[in-house]
Amino acid sequence: MKNRLKQRVVPELGAFTEAFFNTLPFLSIINFVSILAVLYSTTYPYIKTYAQWMSIWVFMLFAVVLAAASLVLVYKFVTPSLWAFRERQMSVIMDKLNEIEKRLKEEK
Repeated sequence: MKNRLKQRVVPELGAFTEAFFNTLPFLSIINFVSILAVLYSTTYPYIKTYAQWMSIWVFMLFAVVLAAASLVLVYKFVTPSLWAFRERQMSVIMDKLNEIEKRLKEEK
């Protein structure tokens, strides 16, 4: 079957996409703070009733501490588990590649 859909190389589009996706984590921080402000304002009547001492800064500090704890848990447990799973998945492929490489060297 002939490839009828030709691809086009547009370096500027690739550069924009790379820059955009590398910027997303920073935009997520802005989004996180904005969501916290909205959450605080919508829950303010309850906060005022049950925790008068909690200002928006204390509220945000709690959220940042919770986020930092989540980052530590992901770094300590989730990331090593993902790499172990990926290594187990790739070991079969790597074994086959090594076997092919060995055969190619033997043929030379």
